[in-house]
Amino acid sequence: MLLAVFLSGVALGVSEDPQAVTLLQQHGLHLTLSSQEDLSLLSKLRFMPHNSLAVPTLDANGRLCLMCDLPPAERAPNQSYVQRTDCGNHSVFEDAAILQVPLSTFQQNATEEHNQTFGWCELNVQKSCADAVYNKDYMLFAKSILVHELAPGVASWDQYFCFYNGWLSSEIKALQHDFQGMYAKGRDFCNSEDLIKRGSQGNTTVNDVMARWLRGHQGLSGDRPTIEDSLFLAAASCALGGGSSACDMAYCAYSFCLKDDGFGTYDECQGWDPVKGMPI
Repeated sequence: MLLAVFLSGVALGVSEDPQAVTLLQQHGLHLTLSSQEDLSLLSKLRFMPHNSLAVPTLDANGRLCLMCDLPPAERAPNQSYVQRTDCGNHSVFEDAAILQVPLSTFQQNATEEHNQTFGWCELNVQKSCADAVYNKDYMLFAKSILVHELAPGVASWDQYFCFYNGWLSSEIKALQHDFQGMYAKGRDFCNSEDLIKRGSQGNTTVNDVMARWLRGHQGLSGDRPTIEDSLFLAAASCALGGGSSACDMAYCAYSFCLKDDGFGTYDECQGWDPVKGMPI
């Protein structure tokens, strides 16, 4: 679950309330934590390299955007993609109040005037997922993530997140290049009773997601979520992704594998190809 990694690039500041601490993102996003439980999260923050995927860049409209790049050329040779320019209308980088808005409220069906939209697009976070949907190619998103450039521990965390949700299976890998099939599988997963009761169609907010991620993530190699963490964050992926977790499923299937001695990433997995992805 990649949404929360951008918190690893925050700096700390102090609010007017002496009992509260405010997290100040370098371009103005802030999140105030006042409870002892929330304050304990601060020790788990890690700073990111300046060129990390978890550091926002500018989109076509000059707005801050997180994880909005296209895949590198070696992963998508001779591939031409269209990037959406209508996202970021409820950017987390421009209005901190958005952090407390239920994720499912950002979902809107396509009309004659507007494209389909959902949380990843509206928040301008993990926006390459919205581009993947627009181009009908979930591998656009999967290939745009460079796991080794993420924060320490993100790879191991995501490996377990993917595994606990069943997204390293041969069934999911077989859908890597099947847009409609992956969408349908993700939709069915999101509509399952287990995911609905964890918020896939409910009132989960960005604050809820970040708090869950930070409480379990130490920023160390070998970090792992619990099964409950994984299901909760998968439900959030559903709410953010317009009712389907297909982007994260494709990312998992493309990036990781199960090995006799644990997990592998990319070419640690036998038969992995930067263009074709994981073998079935």
